[in-house]
Amino acid sequence: MASADQNGVIGSGRVIRDYFIKAVKVDWDYLPLQMNVVDSYDTYWHDTLLRRNNRVGSKYWKYVYRRFTDDTFTTEITTPKSFGIVGPLLRGEVGDTIRVHFRNNVSVPLSVHPHGVQYTKLNEGALYQDNTSQRNKADESVGPGGSYVYTWEVTSGFAPRDGDPNCIPFGYHSHVNAEKETNAGLLGLLVICRSGILTPLGVRSDVDRELVLYFDSIDEGKSWLVHENLERCGDPAECKRLADAGDPDFEESLKKDSINGYMYGNLPELTVCAGDRVAWYIFSLSAELHPVNILGQTFLESGQRKAVEGIWSATFREAEMVARNPGRWLVQCMNSEHNRNGMKVEMAVEDCGKTVSDQLSGVNRKYFLKAETVDWNYAPSGLNKFYNDMPLDALDAESRIYFSKSHNGKRLIGGTYRKSQFVEYMTINYAARVKRTPEEEHLGILGPVIRAEVGDTITVILYNTCPHNVSIFLQGVSLAISQSGVNSKFPIDSTGNTGRIISPGENGTYMFTVPWAVAPGDDDPDCLTYIYHSNADMERDVSSGLVGPLLVCKPGTLDPVTGKQKYVDREMFLYLSSIDENYSWHIEHNVASYVNANVTSVDVTDEDFVESNIMRSVNGRSYGNIEGLHMCRDENVVWHMLSFGQTEGNHAVTFNGNNVNIDGINRDSHVIISGQGFSAVMKPINAGNWSVFCHNTIHYDAGMTALYHVDTCGASSPPFYQVTGKVRRYYIAAVELKWDYSPRTIHPIDESNYSDPSHAQHQRVEKGGKFVGSVYTKAVYREYTDATFLLEKQRGPEDIHLAVLGPSIKAEVGDTLIVVFKNAASRPYSIHAQGLLYNKSNEGMKYNDGQSMPVGDAVPPGTTFTYTWQVPSTSGPTNIGQNCINFMYHSAVDPIRDVYSGLAGPIVVCRPGTLDAHGKRVDSVEKEFALLFLAFDENKSWYIQKNIKENCPQADTSSSDFIESNKYDSINALIYNNVEGLVAKIW
Repeated sequence: MASADQNGVIGSGRVIRDYFIKAVKVDWDYLPLQMNVVDSYDTYWHDTLLRRNNRVGSKYWKYVYRRFTDDTFTTEITTPKSFGIVGPLLRGEVGDTIRVHFRNNVSVPLSVHPHGVQYTKLNEGALYQDNTSQRNKADESVGPGGSYVYTWEVTSGFAPRDGDPNCIPFGYHSHVNAEKETNAGLLGLLVICRSGILTPLGVRSDVDRELVLYFDSIDEGKSWLVHENLERCGDPAECKRLADAGDPDFEESLKKDSINGYMYGNLPELTVCAGDRVAWYIFSLSAELHPVNILGQTFLESGQRKAVEGIWSATFREAEMVARNPGRWLVQCMNSEHNRNGMKVEMAVEDCGKTVSDQLSGVNRKYFLKAETVDWNYAPSGLNKFYNDMPLDALDAESRIYFSKSHNGKRLIGGTYRKSQFVEYMTINYAARVKRTPEEEHLGILGPVIRAEVGDTITVILYNTCPHNVSIFLQGVSLAISQSGVNSKFPIDSTGNTGRIISPGENGTYMFTVPWAVAPGDDDPDCLTYIYHSNADMERDVSSGLVGPLLVCKPGTLDPVTGKQKYVDREMFLYLSSIDENYSWHIEHNVASYVNANVTSVDVTDEDFVESNIMRSVNGRSYGNIEGLHMCRDENVVWHMLSFGQTEGNHAVTFNGNNVNIDGINRDSHVIISGQGFSAVMKPINAGNWSVFCHNTIHYDAGMTALYHVDTCGASSPPFYQVTGKVRRYYIAAVELKWDYSPRTIHPIDESNYSDPSHAQHQRVEKGGKFVGSVYTKAVYREYTDATFLLEKQRGPEDIHLAVLGPSIKAEVGDTLIVVFKNAASRPYSIHAQGLLYNKSNEGMKYNDGQSMPVGDAVPPGTTFTYTWQVPSTSGPTNIGQNCINFMYHSAVDPIRDVYSGLAGPIVVCRPGTLDAHGKRVDSVEKEFALLFLAFDENKSWYIQKNIKENCPQADTSSSDFIESNKYDSINALIYNNVEGLVAKIW
């Protein structure tokens, strides 16, 4: 009989760690207390978590992993209650072997598949068509009652690197039918540590606590146990009917935005001591984005201080925290939709007698703020100042739904809304506002910038003149629980405090401190960018406008006279948000004032009405209407980026014309999600009017765009092109062709053929007059041998994987790229090179930048244009990271429709000496792959009407099934294992 030896088994100089894991069926309750114990929002859980005739309620059968002492699987080693559905931690150090003795005690075949360790095909635990022989498939599917031993190696290739924490987490989960199994609950974490970190008992020696936070939008409708769980309805027959009919409200009731399988504060025993060093293992497996925040605390991850940890599908993070400030603190997802739907629990910080020092030696910085109402216009000019200066309410404008008073025969609010705003005053008598300077004009709806250094105290005196409760909460600082501005249902400390809330007409004082415990990390910039906001009702307060920027800086960073950063010429603050006015405190006022005094006559649930009130904006301004983004060439500029919002709050901030440096890496774009902030340093060398926008296609079309202006400010202009390296030439044409998203129709998991009409994925290829099928007319970039464009370069084994992508454009720092572009397609296209240096004539992107003859922005069909791009040091790798970095090039006459039509390709920029004259790498890299993960939306392609006419002219093109059939979640525009050429040699 084998047993668990937590000291490890020593053999041949290595440690073997044995874990005995059984899959079991459990009766699970997402809401064991049968109430929301966090706040008073009850609508959603009443609808989805209470058992009724047409609802399952909060209790579900689930499958989970549990640990046992030996291979008899009779004595369980319990995990902490706070782990919830998450399986046991499986720990190992570099050099160890981990053996998982798995017993399947449920009624479906399962496996254990790891991330972050090395394994052979016999130990992968993943079922898919990998061309292995039958004798190598025993690991892939362990039948009911069966057992299997998985052996995994913790090699140096998976070890924590320099700058990493001592231990890093990875996931493990069943992978026979991964979607059904993760939704059922079969998941856990591997923790891989440096040598010498684990004690003889197999736990970490460098921290006091190891805690797990699993944020996921669990879909019980896609679990193995869905049919059993439907039997738990008050009326099982009714629930089955709703499920079979695809009723959207019923399907929504099966989705659980949860933490470790608990919702609305029902997670038990999440308790730490003040002063404890806590290692948080934070992860997710769903397709959603989760900005993780613990009020009153900060994280340190890989040398960087954070208040919000961003995670998404298959993301595993280790973030460390020294717990502070006794009381009950909210642990939450700052995606407002997930938060509203229950993704929030509480952590108790207890006073266990440990000393926690504040180390305050700075100044007390006082701010007199007033929360007041304002009538806010998202586009004061009424024009699309970003693209074409056309009226935003024009009949054919995509912006019409947001700025017109009517759309599709329905009356709407338009572009002006009553909002709440934080405004700064000079003194406590609130007689005189602090006037914004020209450099602060761009702040828009944001409150004033609050700044502090480590060692300081921040005192905010807040006067509320709004018709609703308010508070103020600052990220990234320390505060006593008595200063918490969260409106809690139950007391959060021993005094009976339920939150420091300010009623209309009242005022109050908040005190925050900036001890060394929240200081920027070793790898952070001088100032960290955070958000402050009202927290009485986070979603409604922020949607109403009560949000602003906060900078927490290293000692000596701020000028004692101006209070601003030393050695920084300009600070720009950009708040990218899909502001949902439907959740504003003022929605009824806005309907009554701008639509109809009889509010009840307006259907506020109508799809068009709801969409019309989601204002994609930068600092509360849309379609280039933000003013004041001016700077001089060669100035030191810091962009402070902020975001807040809901599920669609995934923003790819993109700069044209000048790159930025973020965390030591040169970039032209960076992702930010709700609740996050970051700093980007720019030294603009490229004068002109340039764009900064969200590259998310929905947000771009809906107005999350702005213009920034780089002036010479009297300095002479140096020659633009100063060649120091090679001149590399490419001949690229845009050509139209027929593209098949699925040349083969064999499913990679079970080898079923989805060309069969009965197959669940048949819609991917179905035609029959109802759909286009999988073959579409597209435009693509292709490389030619010379400027005659007579002979196309044929792709070999190294390039065949590119598929729809254009050729790889490669250069070294110091090079000049000359791209001769021929538009052989039927409409204007261009080539826009992200991340490289170009003047306005060579930008290749059409927008309102003041150019009178921008030929390169839209090359007519049948003509040729030569682009010249420079590769300065700001476009290349820095002294950290790899030898080469990548960008994208694409057509940008209309960046959305052009890319969906197929016009995109990779750019690779390397250190000098990395490439030969033909663009081949001469360093240690032997293979390069360029992969574009994109949900191609053919509905937005320029060729959709042509594709309909040729394939299904009688189709109902307005149906949801038709629209969905034209969306392809693909890699290089190929689905289901159709990408060829991803071949590499074994070491």
